[in-house]
Amino acid sequence: MVPALLASSALFAGNTYPVELFNSIMLTLAEAPARVEQGSQKFLSTMVSVNGDTAQPHEIQIGGSAVKLVSGSNSRAQDNPAGSANGTH
Repeated sequence: MVPALLASSALFAGNTYPVELFNSIMLTLAEAPARVEQGSQKFLSTMVSVNGDTAQPHEIQIGGSAVKLVSGSNSRAQDNPAGSANGTH
């Protein structure tokens, strides 16, 4: 399986990575712009959606919550950052 790429870091399926959001920057093994969004219901598990062409993570749904982190250069975080969450890719 091909890993997801965040900046220059490879994120492998099945591994656990710490994720924090600070001033619209998602911090894990690398920094990337992101914003916090609320889903309509709680996610059963943590899941990472990637762009099929580039393997860049597009969205991280945080399991057990309705919070998702959406990456992108035009992302702006809400005033209520999700704090930190450990997620599985």
